[in-house]
Amino acid sequence: MTRDADMLRQKASDFFDIVTEADSEEVDYAGEMVRRAFWLADEGEKYQDENRDLENHFYDSAENFLREAFETVGLDGDIARHRRDWWQGYRHGEIRDSSIEKDLEEILGEKYEPRDLNNFKKAAYAHDENNWEKAFELLEPVYQKVV
Repeated sequence: MTRDADMLRQKASDFFDIVTEADSEEVDYAGEMVRRAFWLADEGEKYQDENRDLENHFYDSAENFLREAFETVGLDGDIARHRRDWWQGYRHGEIRDSSIEKDLEEILGEKYEPRDLNNFKKAAYAHDENNWEKAFELLEPVYQKVV
């Protein structure tokens, strides 16, 4: 496993540890499921222009891993479909700032600030460049608001 994959798994586990009451074994397992889901979504992206069925196969598989992750730590597994659609839409350029802002407002409620959207967008660009360290650094303040 690469350093970036290790970091992704660990950050996902850390997030689940912050927002759920799951035990350490469950959050570690859920973090691994998120890492696998990201990998599958990245693989699906490779086929978005040439084979929509194969692309959807990868995203569907990613959704299954996300569902497993969320349900393992006691979260609603139906969130997985929304995340899958969001990932695929983002990679197709179909996600607009207003959609991201709506998601952040829903998650953060009164704690939402306009700079959260800016940081989230910067984190997405860092993700696109495989700069996971920068992406997590930008998302950390948003995660802290969730707790």
